Amino acid sequence: MIPLGANNGHNALILEGKPIAKQIKLEVADEIRRMKSGIGKFPRLAVVLVGDRRDSHTFIHIKLKACDQVGIETVASQLPENCDESELLDVVSGFNEDPDVHGILVQLPLPQVIYLPFFLFLFFVNRGIPPSAFGRGLIH
Repeated sequence: MIPLGANNGHNALILEGKPIAKQIKLEVADEIRRMKSGIGKFPRLAVVLVGDRRDSHTFIHIKLKACDQVGIETVASQLPENCDESELLDVVSGFNEDPDVHGILVQLPLPQVIYLPFFLFLFFVNRGIPPSAFGRGLIH
């Protein structure tokens, strides 16, 4: 952290992100090691990529690398650009039903053939969440 000069009686600091991120990663990795040794379980992240966008592949690669660095296991599924909501819902639902998967990441943006609000509606309704819980912004 680098202190800046006083301005109107207020002090400000410039935060350096890399050392902070490194410390957070160390703390997360330590917690995951304790989980593994204490209860024999560890977090697993499922990642779903629809299509073949280069920027999405890059983003997923960065996320998978970060998970690997701290001890989070990952599983990935890639669907073709022309898949529909039901195919995506099947994959996400399969991960959702897997007790060893603790988080699901669906990489955005989705292809235009998949209408995101409709997909979210289907996913949450299939989990037993009533449509009234969505509010007006999602169902239109």
